[in-house]
Amino acid sequence: MQRYNIFNKHNNVCIIKDGLNNVSFEGKSLIVCDPTTIDRIDFPVFLREEFEDDIVIIVKNIDIEEVFKRVTSELKFVQAAGGIVENEKGQYLFIFRASHWDLPKGHREKGENLETTALREVMEETGIKKLVLKEKVGVTYHVYNMRCAREIKETHWYRMESSSDEKLFPQYDEGIVKVEWHTRQQVEKLKKNYFPSLLDLLCRFGFRFD
Repeated sequence: MQRYNIFNKHNNVCIIKDGLNNVSFEGKSLIVCDPTTIDRIDFPVFLREEFEDDIVIIVKNIDIEEVFKRVTSELKFVQAAGGIVENEKGQYLFIFRASHWDLPKGHREKGENLETTALREVMEETGIKKLVLKEKVGVTYHVYNMRCAREIKETHWYRMESSSDEKLFPQYDEGIVKVEWHTRQQVEKLKKNYFPSLLDLLCRFGFRFD
């Protein structure tokens, strides 16, 4: 992976390899990380709750994985998985929770592989019974408070296919109040109703937002 895009409550930290050109630097602070500077940078501060500046870390001549580990070193790491589900009409499956439209996803359980987690969570949160798992389409990262700990959730996303005839049942005990199929045009009109990490994933998947 040549890029990590981490979303915090008040800011965004993007870690990229030198030469990657599809990242906007507007309104963000740039930090160059190379063998001469890596040990002088206070990486964990960028994801502390009180930090509000957006950061782009440009990695030169060192392992990007090492920089990611340093940035996230104060956080508890958890994994999740979910799906971008499309039906035969070209519609996409969304859930509505916490005043936002979202894609179905959830935590990986002990002993599960990520593909199993993704399928199980989509079924549980939407009521769908028949899913066809396709390729992996991306990974998102976001940071949040959980009880007395700060966690970073790494969510693995898979493309899936299902039928518009499937009955949809929101998982109310998980705070989901609606499950709906949305056309591509509907998805692209709801920009303000997505969490930043989801908007980033949708853009990478090919959706276009004004």
